[in-house]
Amino acid sequence: MDLKELICPRMILCNVDARDSQDALRQLAGHLEKEGYVEEGYLDMLLERELKFPTGLCTKPFAVALPHTEPDHVIKPCIAVAKLRKPVEFHEMVNDQSTVPVRFIFNLVLQKTEQQLELLQKIISIFSDKEAMEKLEKEEKPEKIAEILEHTGTSGSC
Repeated sequence: MDLKELICPRMILCNVDARDSQDALRQLAGHLEKEGYVEEGYLDMLLERELKFPTGLCTKPFAVALPHTEPDHVIKPCIAVAKLRKPVEFHEMVNDQSTVPVRFIFNLVLQKTEQQLELLQKIISIFSDKEAMEKLEKEEKPEKIAEILEHTGTSGSC
């Protein structure tokens, strides 16, 4: 599946004011449910998976999280993005004893588990684009964030 099919401005939340990682995921999952992308129960699965398999990544200039879970409660696939007002601590993917101060969350909402690895690799490739990362950090409008992602080859219409 192509990232261009999965990212759209209405699934990009900016200035999310979250107390912690669980609160950030609650807000993102609530938006997904309200918009008809997931069913009730998605949040519980997402939180459970994040506890078992943390998704925080120490990228530059800011850390990100890539939460995802089984497709059981997914209605429509997408990549939901949350830009946090202030970073919140997520346990690190490579060392779950450490935490990283996450600024952006890229939630993979997929209907097929076998798509996760390929999409994770594509999204992670964005993080090596220093210019794109700096633009993402400064931008506050969902439409502009989608344009930045499109410019780096990861967005399109929905």
